[in-house]
Amino acid sequence: MPLIDATSAWLTGVVTTTDLIVTLPRHIGETLAKMGDLKVFDCPVRIPAFTVKQHWHARYHQDRGNRWLRGVIATLFMQRAVRGILSLPSANR
Repeated sequence: MPLIDATSAWLTGVVTTTDLIVTLPRHIGETLAKMGDLKVFDCPVRIPAFTVKQHWHARYHQDRGNRWLRGVIATLFMQRAVRGILSLPSANR
């Protein structure tokens, strides 16, 4: 996962060397906390749900590599969404 490694190195570097904080999904925060000397806290305000969308130029709509990548990304987000729904307490469904 080179992209995640590069992003996590940059983000943990900024957070550990400044007085800045970051708000991001819990699973990402927990992963970064394991990689650096970071702590994860609950967000003090409710973050509304959002829709993840993919956009691409029309010229790449039929491109095999682009179609493959869009499919991988869609699958990953759908798996996350299903796991999130299944892990919600029954009172929140």
